[in-house]
Amino acid sequence: MEIMAALLPCAWSYVEIAQGLAAEGASSHEVFGDWISYFTLPATVEMVASMRRDFDERANRAGLDAVARRGLGEIFAMSSRLERGFWEMAYTFEQWPDLGTS
Repeated sequence: MEIMAALLPCAWSYVEIAQGLAAEGASSHEVFGDWISYFTLPATVEMVASMRRDFDERANRAGLDAVARRGLGEIFAMSSRLERGFWEMAYTFEQWPDLGTS
């Protein structure tokens, strides 16, 4: 469950972002067009929807107590924050601090 909680925000956010960009007409963008096209494919959208359903169903079947649910929520939230940071870094051209200019 923990791995699913950590990975789900990536796939979910990619589909959401790609759908938003496609709605703005960016699907033909010379750099990002293929990426947008992939993450808006019906099969890709359905795969991510299936991941979301599977996560919810497994969590419900597992009979998790409040502490375990909170732990999964914290993992999901941290992964979401890291995804947001990734996109923010791309937007601002920021680099990891440990990467030198060698």
